[in-house]
Amino acid sequence: MTRPLIGITVSRRSGWRIFPLMALNVWLAGGRAVRWTTAADVDVDAVDGIIIGGGDDIAPELYGAELLMASRLDRVRDTMEKWIVEEAVSQHVPTHANCHEAQKNDVA
Repeated sequence: MTRPLIGITVSRRSGWRIFPLMALNVWLAGGRAVRWTTAADVDVDAVDGIIIGGGDDIAPELYGAELLMASRLDRVRDTMEKWIVEEAVSQHVPTHANCHEAQKNDVA
């Protein structure tokens, strides 16, 4: 039996230290993980499930708000993850979102 392939989004800044832990947990649960840090990495059709990882604050423009105070954002990642969630929903791919990324499910 092959282990299901799970796509995991991580920050370009800190993904190098977070992804191994997430991949280990996926492996312990019976799967295998692939890291997605840019849209070029993403292939929703190739995976059996998706984990939208934690990280920087979500860009407020994605949910119709404006930035009122300084915050560390990764707009490129936000745009990528919004697209991933929309694709996952349209293709019925199981998806799990951590911490603030759960908000992206509301946006999609």
